[in-house]
Amino acid sequence: MLTGSTGYTARVAELESSNYKTLQELADFKAESKGLRNQELTIKRLEAQMGQIKAQLQNQEQQLKQAVTSAAAATDPKIVEEMQQQEESLSAALLEASASLSIFETLHCI
Repeated sequence: MLTGSTGYTARVAELESSNYKTLQELADFKAESKGLRNQELTIKRLEAQMGQIKAQLQNQEQQLKQAVTSAAAATDPKIVEEMQQQEESLSAALLEASASLSIFETLHCI
């Protein structure tokens, strides 16, 4: 009977060892599964942030385009006004030069 109980004890030890290994594998799988779930959540969070950043970038791009358009529109009237003033100034200078030339020609010919 001693051999029977020795075999039984050995079998119990073997099953306990197998059970321990199975529990270790289960714990490892649970840890890996938790890590994968955390990675999935991180990926989803980063994708959401990326979407927000893309939307912000598009918004900033539109604002920049509007600012450039507004600046161009604001600059054009100023340029036109400056050119008109320059044209008036040059026209006045031309009239003065023409008058001076007429006077010079009159004085020189006499």
